[in-house]
Amino acid sequence: MTVILLDELYVSLSREFSEQCGLLEKFLIKNGLEDYLSDYQKIKAKTLEEIEPYKRIDTCKANNINIIDEEYYIEHSGLPEYEKFSGFLVPKPTVYKKTIEEELLKYSSTDVFIYRNCKYQKYYLPLSMRNFYWGVYKWEQGDKFKSCEHLMDALKYILFCVYNNDENPCQEYLKFKVDFGKAARQYYSSLGGKARSEKYKLIQKAIKELLKICKPEEGWKSIVSAVDDLEVHIQEYIEYAGMNINDNDEDKLISLRDTIIKWASTDLKNEFSQVIVRKRK
Repeated sequence: MTVILLDELYVSLSREFSEQCGLLEKFLIKNGLEDYLSDYQKIKAKTLEEIEPYKRIDTCKANNINIIDEEYYIEHSGLPEYEKFSGFLVPKPTVYKKTIEEELLKYSSTDVFIYRNCKYQKYYLPLSMRNFYWGVYKWEQGDKFKSCEHLMDALKYILFCVYNNDENPCQEYLKFKVDFGKAARQYYSSLGGKARSEKYKLIQKAIKELLKICKPEEGWKSIVSAVDDLEVHIQEYIEYAGMNINDNDEDKLISLRDTIIKWASTDLKNEFSQVIVRKRK
């Protein structure tokens, strides 16, 4: 469901952004705002070129590689050692290039005062284009949620330019904000589900080993007796592994013991059946 929501949202946001860009361009032409129009065309053309280095940085970050900031070494003496890695300079110790997200976060609302009467074309327009094209890139990389986050920002800033107003969000943006909120809630919910699933897989693996190690010579008489014997060992494993299986309300309602008993009839049915010896009537 989350993927579907994000897919639909991405298409809608892209379409809306393109339409608003078209409206802005028509307005500038119609009103003879040549300087603003020139800025718009230059920024739009340059943005794709400007974000290329950030794509390389993003790739390195994803692989735990940090690129050296060469400008730092020009300005400072006593340079630390560095080496090349797959065509990139990797610092020793740490001096890193910033990601585009870090660069975008540098902007603040106070910056608009620097531009005064031209804040829309000099401030919001570049922010809009950078967020949009970075959102497209993140979509291509498979990061759908981050992509839609950037497209939301891109739409917000381009609408500031279209309406020449940055004080109140317009209806177009508010509609998408509601849709994005729904997608965000489902996205984070799905992440929590995946995390719990991974924890449970590890615990189940530990239970399989404990069933072999702790099994009495004659086996256990029931699932309950087996779980009673194993519970303390499983709890020790969970604490040793640094897991927290009670990190939300749903988990708190189900005790560890009840969960294991449930697994004994479902996920771990085969493993428990091999160690339970019931007396024949």
